[in-house]
Amino acid sequence: MFDSDYKVSGIYATYWKDLCKRQKRKGETDEEYKNDHFKIFNNYMDCYMAATILGIKSGRTGKLVDKENKDDAGMMADIMNKRSDKLKYIYQLCMLFENERDLTEEERMENAFQLSEYNENGEINQEIAQRISENLKIMELYFFGGLEILHEEFVEKCITDDDYLDRIYSFSKEYKDEFDFDDTDPDIDAYL
Repeated sequence: MFDSDYKVSGIYATYWKDLCKRQKRKGETDEEYKNDHFKIFNNYMDCYMAATILGIKSGRTGKLVDKENKDDAGMMADIMNKRSDKLKYIYQLCMLFENERDLTEEERMENAFQLSEYNENGEINQEIAQRISENLKIMELYFFGGLEILHEEFVEKCITDDDYLDRIYSFSKEYKDEFDFDDTDPDIDAYL
């Protein structure tokens, strides 16, 4: 799992590129590079992890199709391997919280914690391999959903540097406020 190259084609490849910094091109001035447009992620992996978590948290899967878009983007296996522990954790979250299929809690738990298609004899269990492949496709849909959200927020709504700063502040504050709580001790007697 997460031990091979990962490639995305079409509209989601464009979205992924739109959100991530790229290398400076030969002959490109610093000003031209800066004006390409503001990017909120330094690399594809950070975007991949954040977008997947955002898709899961929002319950949003990507369903866009643009047959004319031939763009592609991806990550090499080495990059996937270096972050495989974090990616497996995100995969587990995805399997526990996914609502694309009508699975029981037990099936979701089994999907989350069955991380290898190999049995105890080192042989591939085809049934488990197929299930993991299907699960990774579900995870990819959440990645696409997160890309849609990030693209809407940081590419479609932003034109100037100030727009980006305002959106980053509002977007971050919205999620911080959602998970923040008043850490003063509640009056337990009032609830009893």
